Amino acid sequence: MTNNSANPEERTSYTYSFADGTSVTLHVGDVDSNGEVVTAEMIEMLHGFDTKEMYNNRKNTRTSVAEWEKPGLEYWQTKHPGEYPPSRYHVPLDAITENDDGDDDDCDKGNLAKASIAYSFIDEKLNDNLERLHEVVSMMKPKQQWLYRRIVLDRATLTEVGKELGISKQAVSERMMVVRNYIKKNF
Repeated sequence: MTNNSANPEERTSYTYSFADGTSVTLHVGDVDSNGEVVTAEMIEMLHGFDTKEMYNNRKNTRTSVAEWEKPGLEYWQTKHPGEYPPSRYHVPLDAITENDDGDDDDCDKGNLAKASIAYSFIDEKLNDNLERLHEVVSMMKPKQQWLYRRIVLDRATLTEVGKELGISKQAVSERMMVVRNYIKKNF
């Protein structure tokens, strides 16, 4: 999809671009596939969708870096001076599905290798945190461990757990608060 004019008041058409390379352009006054006459409001609405999507893409790719992520980012930057790191360490789909020559039959090993440096640091930190969480959970009372497993790991609702235990949803919530506080205190 493309904007046909930088100035919104001058937009009188909208172009849909499809993955196969074909495109369809709608102009004010045309009759669309549903038999409706294309209006200026419709064209503006379509451009508005694009503008909102572009805003969300920019907003979501420029999120702040957490303190624990900074050493991994700095390490990546020392290995790749002058390059931009993958946004939030996400590997773009293109890096997984295309070669440098644009063919879809293999992976772009270079992009994946660059991103994997940052991932390796994050994986280490994540594994350390998971190990610590398992230790803390293992120190809880058996009933607290069961509640933690049912709600956090099994994703049971407070209502479901309340029915299993024969207590109210509020009572389950209060017990879960005790579990959360224990984890925060001992983590």
